[in-house]
Amino acid sequence: MKVGDRVRVKNLDFWKNNEGEVIKRQKKLIDGVGKVIDINLGIFKVEFPEIDNAVEYFDGRELEMFDTYEKQQIDLVFVSWQQKGKSVYNKDEYEWLFTGDLHRGVVFKAIMELGEEEVDRIKRAEKEGIKPVFDLVIQDSDRRKNRREI
Repeated sequence: MKVGDRVRVKNLDFWKNNEGEVIKRQKKLIDGVGKVIDINLGIFKVEFPEIDNAVEYFDGRELEMFDTYEKQQIDLVFVSWQQKGKSVYNKDEYEWLFTGDLHRGVVFKAIMELGEEEVDRIKRAEKEGIKPVFDLVIQDSDRRKNRREI
């Protein structure tokens, strides 16, 4: 969470002030939606415009993100095989990479969860000729890795 994010209060933990007194907060804050206006040492200052413009402090365990992410259909376009940021197409020892499905311009359809702010940022970058580049990583799923060794 960062300043400007909208958050929902999911529970109220005990809160003590500098004198050690327990501060009781309004139960109507639970499920309330507010905006993070400051963060200091892991404590989130949240403003609730719909609840009498209340301002309260929370730790991260009490909050969850309110803005949900929507699934966006995206195209992953293969650019090149690279090593340390440079193409390996001019190296004979990597000739075996030049055949197969991964060659320049191949498009893979995918679905990615992105927030509206991120979609806007990507579209703005695209207008300026800037495109994100991704590494393709195959995740090995091995159930045995979850076993504890004794």
